[in-house]
Amino acid sequence: MEPMKTQTLITLACVWTALAFLVPAQPVFSQDDPARAQFGQTRFVIQISPDHPDGQYRVGEDAVFTIRVLDRGSDVAKGTVYVHLFGKGGVGHLSDHELPLAGKPVTVRGRLEQPGVLYAWATTTPDAPGRVRGDAGAAFDWPKIRSTNAAPADFRKFWDEQKALLAAVPVGAVVKLEPSRSPETNFDAYRVTLNNVDGAKVRAWLSKPKGAGKHPAYLKIPAGGVDGAKLDPKALYPGLGFMTMSVSWFDLPTDKPKEHYSKLDARDGDFYQCYLRHGVESREQFFYRRGILGMMRAIDYLTSREDWDGRTLIVDGGSSGGAGAIWVAGLDSRVTAALIGVPAFTEPYGHAMDEFLEGLANGRCSTAAVRRTFSYYNPVNFARFIQCPVLIQTGLRDGNVFGAIAMHNLIPGQEKKIMIGPKQGHELFPPDFKEAQRTFVKEQLARALPAGNSSPVKKP
Repeated sequence: MEPMKTQTLITLACVWTALAFLVPAQPVFSQDDPARAQFGQTRFVIQISPDHPDGQYRVGEDAVFTIRVLDRGSDVAKGTVYVHLFGKGGVGHLSDHELPLAGKPVTVRGRLEQPGVLYAWATTTPDAPGRVRGDAGAAFDWPKIRSTNAAPADFRKFWDEQKALLAAVPVGAVVKLEPSRSPETNFDAYRVTLNNVDGAKVRAWLSKPKGAGKHPAYLKIPAGGVDGAKLDPKALYPGLGFMTMSVSWFDLPTDKPKEHYSKLDARDGDFYQCYLRHGVESREQFFYRRGILGMMRAIDYLTSREDWDGRTLIVDGGSSGGAGAIWVAGLDSRVTAALIGVPAFTEPYGHAMDEFLEGLANGRCSTAAVRRTFSYYNPVNFARFIQCPVLIQTGLRDGNVFGAIAMHNLIPGQEKKIMIGPKQGHELFPPDFKEAQRTFVKEQLARALPAGNSSPVKKP
């Protein structure tokens, strides 16, 4: 059969989620799905399971994927399922299979001869929009996975220059207590505005326990999407005494209703709808440059507060926020621990990514220019500069998993842990990770860190 074409997962209009969702978290179903014509039914689910429950294998070992096409819980007795096997980390396309259905599961085998991640995609049609799809992943010798993308020679120099630009801008904190936004009687809520580079502002909410005393600091970095900073008056870990700062990627008001931000996101061709494309041809103009520096400005503010305990500053984020936590932890030595969930942008040149880069370029600049810009923002390239304990969570069905593992393996030292969910896609913080998070946070609070850990940012 002809190799199946991999669908491009973006449009030329709005691409902010493309990197984060290279492999969807759930099978796709549409009322217009061609499976209806093939099977004469209206509802299907495709399940794929590797024969190792944890999804982990040795190089050269066969991974056996069992595929079931279900109609209301029963195996479909007639039709065809198409299975596409491909690998991450320079492996690419491996094989395609057409398998007849006869009311029972079918299997395919795949293997990698080098450390990496093998994907199995199963569809009801070889190439059609809206098709039913299932997916699964298998990791081969994951502790040996290494990034296939080298950092630019001037990577450190570029980010040192950006930090110097930020340092030249006064923090200019404007802080306002908002009693009406503090429904929890034991917390105060503050609206915070800080100066950023390029004349922009950092907009944030700060919640902290009432009364005097010193507090550990927690910086919550948001996932992708157009939104203002979100107030968390209860803090992320009640009872642990954090003052928590929630920051937005955007210079937008923090007190508008959800509909306000949704309307911005829906304006066709507008900056907000297509922010990932903004400045993508230039490392100095790319959207996330100012966002990264804004998160570091938030750290400037938190560590300057007299009620900071001088010992603990944890950064936390998922998806784009997971990338943000890596960026900040790699650039700022004041970060004492990082929680990273399903980090986006960790593999900008993997399977089907040429189409992604071409979509970002959109004829306005070369794909090579976009590729060069992303090399300065790939979180993997920040990993080797991280100096603090790290907890990472990723899933074998997440298109960023290869890069997330490569990033983990690059972080120096032993104070790092990665949780690889065998059935998880690009899902933020499943229950098992939430419990691991809390344990990790409590461990960080118990660490015997020296007081006064508020020195200026060290160069990586």
